[in-house]
Amino acid sequence: MNGDTVAARLSLLPGIYSPTMTFFDPETEDLDIPTIKRHAVRLAQAGLAGLVTMGTNEYFINVAEMLPIPFILYNYPGAVADIDIDSDFIIRISQHTNIIGTKYTLGNTGKLTRMALALNAITPRAHRSSYIAFGGMADFTFRTGISGESGIIAGGADVIPRTCVKVWGLWAGGNIEDAMELQEAFSKGD
Repeated sequence: MNGDTVAARLSLLPGIYSPTMTFFDPETEDLDIPTIKRHAVRLAQAGLAGLVTMGTNEYFINVAEMLPIPFILYNYPGAVADIDIDSDFIIRISQHTNIIGTKYTLGNTGKLTRMALALNAITPRAHRSSYIAFGGMADFTFRTGISGESGIIAGGADVIPRTCVKVWGLWAGGNIEDAMELQEAFSKGD
C-alpha cells in the first residue's frame, strides 16, 4: 500500500454500522446494481456511519465507487454458502480509499492477522494507518487483540458487553494474564 493511498483513506467513524443486503435481479440473477445503490444511499442518508457488506468481487468495487460513505467488508462464510473471501483479494481491493476495514466472522485468526498486518491495521497500541480489522466473535476478543487486529464486532458483545470491553481493556493495557484468564472463563459459555 503506498503512502498516498494511506493518506487518502478515510478514517473509521464512530457510530452505527449496518450489514447491508446484496440484491439480485430475479430474472437474470445478476447483481441488481441500481437497487443496491438506492438501498446504500438510503442507509447513508439515514445517518449511518458506514456499511458492512458482502457479495461478489464486482460488487465490492462497484459499492466502493458509488457510496458517499466508507464501508467495511464483511467475510462471513456461514451466511453465504461457506464462501470465504480470499485474503489476497481483500488486501488487493482494500487499496480503494472507500474500503476502510474488514470484519471476519470465522475461526481463522491467522487469516485475519495476515490481512491486518498487510494493511497495517490500526490497533490500540499502534496507529499505523486508518484501516481497521475486526474479529467477529466475542470468544476471540483476546486473540483478536494479541494477533494485531483492531477490535471486534460481535453479537456476543450484545449479551456480555462489559466482559468483552474488560477483556479488550486488559489486553490493551498490557495485562495479558488477566485478559487471557477472563477470556477463557467466558469462552466456556459457548
